[in-house]
Amino acid sequence: MLDTTRGLRSAATRPRWPEGVVAPETRAYRDAVLLNSAAALMVAGHASDWYEGVEEAAEAIDKGLANALLNCWIAF
Repeated sequence: MLDTTRGLRSAATRPRWPEGVVAPETRAYRDAVLLNSAAALMVAGHASDWYEGVEEAAEAIDKGLANALLNCWIAF
């Protein structure tokens, strides 16, 4: 995020995007991720429509599967 007076925001003041998405809370980040994930699942043939795609993505987040994958990527 760009702060016009000081350049990029510090880690303390910018949104905690990954944690906000994988936390089982409803936020704008989560909604955007759910819609993007639903589109990807539809293109890949794993969801027949938006509703099914959002449901699958929300389940992956809520069960902790997305967080586990994120942690694997961080550890790699």
